Amino acid sequence: MRKFLNVCMCGLVAAAIMTGCSKKPAAETTTAAPETTEATESSAQETVPTVDLSKVDNGTITLGNYKGIEVKRDTVEVTDEEVQQAIQSDLAAHEKDVDVDRAVQSGDVVNIDFVGKKDGVAFDGGTSQGYDLTIGSNQFIPGFEEGIIGAKKGDKLSLDLTFPQEYNNKDLAGKPVVFEVTVNTIKEKQTPELNDAFVQENTKFKTVDEYKEDKKTTLLQNKNDQADQTVKK
Repeated sequence: MRKFLNVCMCGLVAAAIMTGCSKKPAAETTTAAPETTEATESSAQETVPTVDLSKVDNGTITLGNYKGIEVKRDTVEVTDEEVQQAIQSDLAAHEKDVDVDRAVQSGDVVNIDFVGKKDGVAFDGGTSQGYDLTIGSNQFIPGFEEGIIGAKKGDKLSLDLTFPQEYNNKDLAGKPVVFEVTVNTIKEKQTPELNDAFVQENTKFKTVDEYKEDKKTTLLQNKNDQADQTVKK
């Protein structure tokens, strides 16, 4: 009997010890719970409430009498002069520079070598070889291009010129200089002649008449498109 009681007492003690050990994790779990609750409450406080705008009075607009409005469409036509202008634009787009054996004229493209000197010494930026210059383009200081007019292929020129007072290089502004120029070649811009050969080489047509008719049709279509857009606007 005493042996049985001892066994029971040992069992109770062991149970008490196990119960005491299991209380610590439970306490830790209980302690963590309030943190989760606070985070949930904070998240709930940041939620933006929805607003019902269905009953807001935005006012009203009364439309005028916009139905049945008549819009007059302009009558379009293409004149012979307009056709000719369009053709000239095509011809100009096919201009070619052709070598000529004559004196330089305004509008020519001359290939030149030149050296610019101040007080007998070549200055920076004033020397070039094989430079293509269109006479009349005003790329150089006053007097340079004019001084080449009348020259012929192979001529060597000496141009006494003066830089403008407002020239951006202070060392040259208002100073007298000499340009030594050699004319290498002279070319003129030649516009091709309107003929069947030009039409066949540059368009899908065979004859000048076909080309002109297509040009007129294209111009008329463009004008009709513009008139339609005007009506829509």
